[in-house]
Amino acid sequence: MEFAVLGPLDVRLDAESVALPGGIPQTLLAHLLLRPNQVVAADDLIEVLWGDEAPRTARNVLQAHVATLRRALRQGSEEVADRLETRGSGYRIRVEPDELDSEVFAAVTAEARRRQRTNPVLASDLLARALDLWRGPACAGLELFAGSDGGALARLEDLRLGAIELRAELDLRLGRAVDVIANLTPLAAEYPFRERLQALLMLALYRAGRQTEALATYRQVRRVLDEELGIEPGPELRALELAILRQDPQHLVEPQVPTSLLAVGPISLQHQTSHPLRS
Repeated sequence: MEFAVLGPLDVRLDAESVALPGGIPQTLLAHLLLRPNQVVAADDLIEVLWGDEAPRTARNVLQAHVATLRRALRQGSEEVADRLETRGSGYRIRVEPDELDSEVFAAVTAEARRRQRTNPVLASDLLARALDLWRGPACAGLELFAGSDGGALARLEDLRLGAIELRAELDLRLGRAVDVIANLTPLAAEYPFRERLQALLMLALYRAGRQTEALATYRQVRRVLDEELGIEPGPELRALELAILRQDPQHLVEPQVPTSLLAVGPISLQHQTSHPLRS
């Protein structure tokens, strides 16, 4: 069984998607899956689903939506339906290790961070596999959910961007500046205020022999920060601009990686699973 929130909401049994009802039941399931194995109080769910426009009989309506969702999950199997549990005055969705894509993403990213110093090639490969789990924005298409509980979605997006930045750092260590440019260029336009991402793109451009474009990236970031926020770039970006202008070899030379680390061996994680990421 697999549950997926890194993109459009999806529940799969034996690789086949379970038909989910649209609207509130799907929003309800997404909210529970972002808090796996946690009991979420009915009052919290009512706030997410309706906010200030909750009906007088909100608890009864919530129970009806839970029943609708259970019926839909039961079409997959009784086992799937049993994962949606009533606990006191709340509800929870029970997931086993490695069944939820966001949990797998977090675990593999953490493993990559542990490996980044001893084996940057393996760490970069792990991050690439983890990022492949993303099929679009988390819980894509659930506008009501995004508006009511954007914090959980924002945390997931921040984790994704952090993984992208770490992979770029590792790939720069491995001499893959061209790959970093391809990966970061569209994101730099989408996230103009994320200075670490901009700095990595500048460094990749410089190492690829594109100094003019690296400096142009800095000027663009500086302009946006000034016009939108009224601030100057942070110390990392300013220092990098100065290093590029000086062509400082101490900071900008492409590092050498031991040849013993240039081959990715078998990936062994603590939990084995049939999830596509680990197959």
